[in-house]
Amino acid sequence: MQLAKKRPDEVSFWQHYFEVKPGAYNVTATASGAVDTTTFTVEQPALGYEIELRDEVGEPQANMGYKIRLRNGHIITGQLDKNGYANVSGPDFENAKVSFFELADHDWSVGNIT
Repeated sequence: MQLAKKRPDEVSFWQHYFEVKPGAYNVTATASGAVDTTTFTVEQPALGYEIELRDEVGEPQANMGYKIRLRNGHIITGQLDKNGYANVSGPDFENAKVSFFELADHDWSVGNIT
């Protein structure tokens, strides 16, 4: 990227934003013979989800096995804890689909989403 030159008596500041993909980057800036280089890493953002399974009267469903199908097709399996709870996260959790091994899809529904 190259910016327009300013007059010697003109003071200016600039910012430029652009989207980058996850990875390692080296950036070098040159102005009036001065050179500055920096290195940075962009990490894949991780989305976190909390799964909590309770019955009709609000009792936690302990140790229930679950399956999460990620948008990229990968499947993650796990087990809820003694309080019917699990906290999961990862870079591809957007629009993930959750199911429970012991329950048919019509036997449970999404409750409060916060």
